[in-house]
Amino acid sequence: MDSTKKPETNFNNYFPWLWDEAQRIGLNKGSWFKKAELHQNRWIEFARAAGMSPRGEGLKERDVSAYYLIILGKGLNLKPEQIETKSGIRFSENQLKKLKKQAWVDANDNLIEKLMNIKPEKLKFIEGILED
Repeated sequence: MDSTKKPETNFNNYFPWLWDEAQRIGLNKGSWFKKAELHQNRWIEFARAAGMSPRGEGLKERDVSAYYLIILGKGLNLKPEQIETKSGIRFSENQLKKLKKQAWVDANDNLIEKLMNIKPEKLKFIEGILED
């Protein structure tokens, strides 16, 4: 990793607990990921990133982002707060910030769509209002 690049905040440390919880309630990889509406291939990618499966050149890894933590939790009928409480693993300040941002993005999809299509001069105006 480039020493000038800031390390990404991820939730890889929660994946082993999530997998244990899925098994505890009787779900296998396929049924958990089907409930979470994720392709089953993602399981091995998350497992590698979490250090649960062999890593190596050419083997794809995928970090558990705030987005994926929320989706994986939904597959277990758990909200992020419940994951934190039940797992006993406290969220860091950066993780809390990422979860809050992802929740806002999910709740404001229509607004984001409108902002994506706004004329650049109007977007500058909105940015100016937000900076005050």
